[in-house]
Order: sequence, then C-alpha cells, then structure tokens
Amino acid sequence: MSDVERQLRKHVDFKGLVIVMFGLENSDVRELSTKFPANYVFYLVPRSKVRDERPHRILQHYLKAKAIFRLSVKWD
Repeated sequence: MSDVERQLRKHVDFKGLVIVMFGLENSDVRELSTKFPANYVFYLVPRSKVRDERPHRILQHYLKAKAIFRLSVKWD
C-alpha cells in the first residue's frame, strides 16, 4: 500500500465529497480510483505538480472536479 493510498484511507468514512488532485508526476494515483467509493473524485492537473499551478487555475480545476462528480451521479 502506497503512502498516498494510506492517507486517502483515513478519509473513507467521510460522507462528503473528497477531491484528489494530482499532477502529471503522480499520474499513477489515478489507478487508485477503482479502490475508493463514489464520493472520491480523482482529477489530473496538467502540470508536473499541483503546486506549480497558479492559485486561480487550481480553483478552476477544483470546480471542474466538482462538476465531474455532479455529472456522474445517477440513480440505481
């Protein structure tokens, strides 16, 4: 189990939306999306690291990640 997965497992009981933003350098984190519940959104920021992105662009990425979640919600 990787450090990233261990950190994310701490929040599995959280009932709200969990947005995981990662850069191109950590693109292997996307593979974890199948191991977590539907309230986890994994979003790739098109920079090598998220911290390299400008703050207003991080906000735009965050809003897009929320939109991805809203668009994927469906009734079973």
